[in-house]
Order: sequence, then C-alpha cells, then structure tokens
Amino acid sequence: MPSYDDPFELEDEYEISLEGRLRRRNGRPLQAGFLIVVFLALAAGIYLSASTVDARLDQDATCLACHTDQHDAYFKRAEAALAGSIALDLSSFHYQQIRGQGGSLNCIDCHRGDGHTLAHLETLGLSARISLVWLLRGEKEGVEAAATAITDTNGIATYIGSAALSAPHLANDSCISCHTSTLLIAGIENHMHNTLPVAYALWKSGAPLTPPKDSTSDAQAVIARGLTSYQTNILCSDCHLTHYSTDAEHYLHQPTMQHACVQCHTDTGIAINNKQ
Repeated sequence: MPSYDDPFELEDEYEISLEGRLRRRNGRPLQAGFLIVVFLALAAGIYLSASTVDARLDQDATCLACHTDQHDAYFKRAEAALAGSIALDLSSFHYQQIRGQGGSLNCIDCHRGDGHTLAHLETLGLSARISLVWLLRGEKEGVEAAATAITDTNGIATYIGSAALSAPHLANDSCISCHTSTLLIAGIENHMHNTLPVAYALWKSGAPLTPPKDSTSDAQAVIARGLTSYQTNILCSDCHLTHYSTDAEHYLHQPTMQHACVQCHTDTGIAINNKQ
C-alpha cells in the first residue's frame, strides 16, 4: 500500500528529541515555579511595606503629620509634662509617669489594641482607611468632625467619649492590657470595674481577684464569691477621658462619668443604690 503523511498524526515518543521531551514534561512545573516566585515577591513587598508603615506608626511625628491641630496640642501637653509641668490630661500623665521613668510610650500604644496579630492587622487597615479618607475629603469629614467637643479653659477642643474613635475597642484593649490588675481589685469601691464584662472574662481565664490595700470584709466576700457576668457596652473611654484637660481626680469629667454610671446600671439592670 502506498504510504502517505497524516498532517494530524502526533509523533511517537521515540521520534521526539530529548530536548523536546524535556520541554513537554517540564513546561507546567516551570510555569508553576514562575508563579510561586511572583507570589513570594509580592508577599515580600507587602510585608516590607507593612513593616515600614508599622515602624512609622511607632513614631509620634507620623501621627502628628496627619492629625489635626487639637492632637498637636495634646502632644505639646505631654512634652510639657515630661519637662516637669503638671500633667493636664490623662495622656500627659501617662507620658510623665512612663517616659519620665525611662519607659517607652508613643501615641499608637494607646490606639492599637492589645498587641495580638488581629489587632495589629486591624490597626494597619484602620490607618490606611483613615489616611485615604483624609486625602480624599480632608479633616472636616473625619471622625473628629462627628464627635462631641468640649472646650477647656485654655480654649482647646477635646473630643469626648468613644464617639471620637473609629475603633473604640482598640483603645479599650490597650487600656486593659496595662491595667488588668486595676479591674480585678475586689470590693464595692471598685465595682465600676468589677462589673465590666472584660473583668469577668479575665477572672474566668485565671487572673486572680485581689483585695485593696485597706482590705475590708466586703472585698474578701467578693473574692470568695467571685464575679458575676454582667452585660454592658461601657468602655474605659466612657469614664476616663484621655485628652480632656481637667484638675479632677483621675482626670474624670464628672458629667460624662455620671452618664456612664447611669448607662451601666441600665444595661445591667442593677438599681443604682444597690451594692455589688
């Protein structure tokens, strides 16, 4: 029979050169390897960018570069407290007590949660979102514009309560990470801290209740009984106003604190004249 060439017939394996067989067999692994290299390069770029942003957030100058004049005033109060002046607000007091004794403290330390990975990522994402909003709309559309402002005797506007925070739970977790022991001092004098859900959660996780320095039978009864789980949305910033200038003990703004007391008693269903 006469032979003819079929233009659609595939070559037999033995008729393909060694180089061709290697190219056919290794084509997909080479493509996969290339994609892996690209992915690793992108991941490395993202990691380095995040690390750079993270390092810059640790510097107060980075915060002040974008935030409003009020925040610059807050920082100047802190600098004055470090130089020996009376700390006019709670933030300045922290700077005075921590940095004045050789410790490390920056703005971001009170605004990035408890330092866990999820809080860390949320802080970076929040910073990016706020920066984008600021670039597109300006500060008049930012969180400060929607917050309740109180002007102190120096004419400095202070933004009150958690309404001034885009993610109040981050600042709240920052407070708790340093002041856990305060939440767990037992007794009626500290009931405003003992009844917070976070205090109950800390106690259930193994953190001990402790009596106050002048221990009373009430404190010992609370320690023996343990804490009760109450549900309220009150946060640290609802009573402790970080940047509000006041001479009151513990830097508490009384009208704001009293509102928080009423709200907490309403949330928990405890009559306001009852004891824990």
